[in-house]
Amino acid sequence: MLKEKIKIDMRPKVVDGKVLTASMFLNLLFEYLEALNNESAPNVHSTIERIISAETRKICDNVLYEYYDQMDEEFGGDKIPVEEEHLRNKFKELSAEVIKKFEVQTREFAEVAQLIDLRNELLEKMEADFESRLQLNDDLSQNLCKRIVNELFNSFNLPALLSMEDIRESLILEYKQKFLLFYDNYKKFAKGTHKCKNFLFLVNPISSLNS
Repeated sequence: MLKEKIKIDMRPKVVDGKVLTASMFLNLLFEYLEALNNESAPNVHSTIERIISAETRKICDNVLYEYYDQMDEEFGGDKIPVEEEHLRNKFKELSAEVIKKFEVQTREFAEVAQLIDLRNELLEKMEADFESRLQLNDDLSQNLCKRIVNELFNSFNLPALLSMEDIRESLILEYKQKFLLFYDNYKKFAKGTHKCKNFLFLVNPISSLNS
């Protein structure tokens, strides 16, 4: 009960009209102590501005690193290639969360000009990271799809046909089933933007020539 009462009664520390976080207040104390030790009078306004600027930058960097970590967790290592739509949707979700978190954590003290600059910087860095991941996903998708098609084709042996009489209905049905199995396996294991494009290019060269 005592803890809850203390929390309710607590008010944020405000200096020079700015709400200070715990780390900002601690840095302010260190600045004052250093000024007193040097036998000089601390300039409250400039000190607060410097601390606020540093704290805003630190929060910006922290939320950006959180974004990198979340994207790596979702799309790092062998977790790609994935469907491009999934990658785009996850980026939109995470980048929106990061911007919101940055604004919430800084809105009580950050200067508007710096807030706008760092917000734009955040967006630019996240978009650059996304474009890099998008390109990597595309490259890995192309390599994976080509490898799967080649492996499946290598195991797909065509019969030796010497005459029209060798083309029996049972043979056609057999190879139809083999091709359907081949196609099901491709759909199961192929990922990313080249899933359909690469299959059409390798399985049906005529379609690629007409495109």
